[in-house]
Amino acid sequence: MTIIVGVVNMLVLFSVAYMLWKKETSLASPFYWPALVLKLSCGIGLGLLYSYVYTINDSFAYFEDARILTRFAKSDFLGYVSFLWRGDESFAVWKEILYQQPRSLFLVKIVSLINLITADNYWVTALYLSFFSFLGTWSLVRVMLRFNNTLLPASILALLLFPSVALWSSGVTKESLAMGSLFFIVAVFLQCWMGERVGVVRWILLLLSLWVLWNLKYYYIAVLLPVLVTALMMKLVVQPFFRISRWWIHLLCWSVLFIVPIGIISLLHPNFYPERFLAVVLNNYLDYAAISAPGDFIEYKFLQDTVSSVAYYAPKALLSGLFRPFLWEARNLFQVAAAFENLVLVILFLTSIPYWKRSSSSGNRLLILTTSVYIILLCIFLALSTPNFGTLVRFRIGFLPFFVLLISADNPLVKGVVQFIQRSFRKLVQE
Repeated sequence: MTIIVGVVNMLVLFSVAYMLWKKETSLASPFYWPALVLKLSCGIGLGLLYSYVYTINDSFAYFEDARILTRFAKSDFLGYVSFLWRGDESFAVWKEILYQQPRSLFLVKIVSLINLITADNYWVTALYLSFFSFLGTWSLVRVMLRFNNTLLPASILALLLFPSVALWSSGVTKESLAMGSLFFIVAVFLQCWMGERVGVVRWILLLLSLWVLWNLKYYYIAVLLPVLVTALMMKLVVQPFFRISRWWIHLLCWSVLFIVPIGIISLLHPNFYPERFLAVVLNNYLDYAAISAPGDFIEYKFLQDTVSSVAYYAPKALLSGLFRPFLWEARNLFQVAAAFENLVLVILFLTSIPYWKRSSSSGNRLLILTTSVYIILLCIFLALSTPNFGTLVRFRIGFLPFFVLLISADNPLVKGVVQFIQRSFRKLVQE
């Protein structure tokens, strides 16, 4: 019976993917199936890593909690529905669940819903979550190419093929749902930016994506929404009435407008309250430092919960979040893999420098500024509060694809590699 359910679900996934592909007309269409296969493979591969390599197995722990809820649904469906809405200690099943924290429990509830149709099959559930992540990513790729079709190589590399982004946004993890939601939010933002009509269905999906991202990775959305709102205010309110030619005036206006949405966000979660935000960052740093082996984390020796101390360590956090661990800091196979990926980032970053001036003078200057602010703020926050290299490699996918996108756009190295692959593919097909 389990095998039959698995086969049926695989056919459903393939059918949906095939129908979407048949309607695909964008320049990225040749990459649809390779990117989808990679994403689904990463979902399975991540499960294998958690099965045989990692000692801390939160993916399977989430799944086991979800199985408990699935059993509850089969014995008391109305009680299960009630638990999905307001799950707390008043339910007998509460004591059986390991992950009772709100963000983890949110994922467990969603996984339990998927388990109802996969017959509690971890691997098929991982495929569904990976497919959701792919759909959000593909939605952003398609919109980006309508905005600027020259971004094809950069968008494919950054959003679909970059190794750590593809891996850590797959499988039974918070990141698979969070990144799919984040990419969809950015896709709708770009549609609004371009003046495209956004249908009712996409508005509803946008609200759902905001809800999912806030419940899973509220610190992603706490940076994302203010920068997107600020960009739209600049485009719709400032630029129509004021002609701004100098980049520093752009930056000044952007910074002033940014105060409003970031102030509102700071009131929506206790960890962002101004009086305790820096203390939360410091406490998180100390917790991770206490459980990390020497050399396996970013050390801020005298970090304090003051503005001056955070500002002092911010450059180190930014550099470390973008490019560490370096090769000479790698202590195991997985750190070596991360270090080689970081080496690629360094090369892409350095080869992109000669083209910064041209990008800053282009019509996309405001979008580049918005993306850069998002990357810098989220990178510094994550590198300060989660300094462990292993954890940071996973968490930084919230900003990493956008960083790769910036340093890959118009990068001659990326264009050369893509052209080489295209020539090789043509020769292979002709032969």
